[in-house]
Amino acid sequence: MYTFARDSYGAVAPFMRPCRSSNVAIGATHALSPAFEAGTSFVRILASVDCYLAIGPTPEATASSTPIKAGVAEYFGVVDSDRISVIRAAGDGVLNVTEASNFVP
Repeated sequence: MYTFARDSYGAVAPFMRPCRSSNVAIGATHALSPAFEAGTSFVRILASVDCYLAIGPTPEATASSTPIKAGVAEYFGVVDSDRISVIRAAGDGVLNVTEASNFVP
């Protein structure tokens, strides 16, 4: 039988092995993260301001993209060479992107 780690809401917390972390400036025009490294299977993002996010090989975030709340960590599944595009909802800020691979202890 497996025992899974749980977050403060009781949801199963993902096991992750953090790899590379980068910061992307959030502004009035969309900005791109570096392409994800080989072996990256998901990313953890944390924005300093409300913003919109798109993920893919050539993404371009707009006000119709996925909304992200400031100060809330979010996890997204990705594939090698994907990138994140981000654009502000109101003010300028920073999006921290931590690449991770699956980790089973």
